[in-house]
Amino acid sequence: MLNLYPSLFVALSGSAAVAFLLQMVVLRHGELCAGQRARVQGQFTTITSCATLGALCAFEAGQAFWQTGLLIVAAVMGWGMSWKLSKLRIKQSLDQNWWWLLGAPLCLNALAVVVANPFLLFAFALSGASLGHWLLVKAKHRLSAFDKILPFAGILFGMLSMSSAALALWLGADRAAMAQYQQGFMIFAVLLLSSVLLWLLPMFRNIKPAASALVVVMLGTLASTVQLQNLLS
Repeated sequence: MLNLYPSLFVALSGSAAVAFLLQMVVLRHGELCAGQRARVQGQFTTITSCATLGALCAFEAGQAFWQTGLLIVAAVMGWGMSWKLSKLRIKQSLDQNWWWLLGAPLCLNALAVVVANPFLLFAFALSGASLGHWLLVKAKHRLSAFDKILPFAGILFGMLSMSSAALALWLGADRAAMAQYQQGFMIFAVLLLSSVLLWLLPMFRNIKPAASALVVVMLGTLASTVQLQNLLS
């Protein structure tokens, strides 16, 4: 039976950390105008929401106090700076380094999860990249290269995630229960592959990705991460 709270804690906190790092790369190297910078920073509210939900799930799952505490700190810092950003004038933004008050505890928690289970690394990269792409599209970014780089990265991370998941199950699964694990792996693979194919569809049709389609991609990759965590736990 799916143990939802610990699986959601892992998926939400890991994906949010990768999405945060992607937004910081865009802010630092994207050569954004003032309006774009403010819109991108506005998307940290969604990452803060993920940190908040992750903290609630960690509490319900009985995770280590310090892990729950890291997510609580990230959520408090994120909501505080989102409030501060909302008080600025249109097209004004905060110094991007202040956002590390949100990102540092979030990334430390994700690092601890990956150290405990390295086979989740590529699943985090996939779901975090899809979340980050959705946030960029919502921010009405003009960095068209990301609309090609991120879906191709999704293919790579998806292949690596499936390979590492298969290896983890092969190394750690009880052979007597292999049929049960195979069924769970198939659910994971279908969620992952269908999400990646939907992610690639705008490139095949030579159109800009829509936020409505990317939210489905993001939810699909997040669900595949939840399924993988449940398989490996």
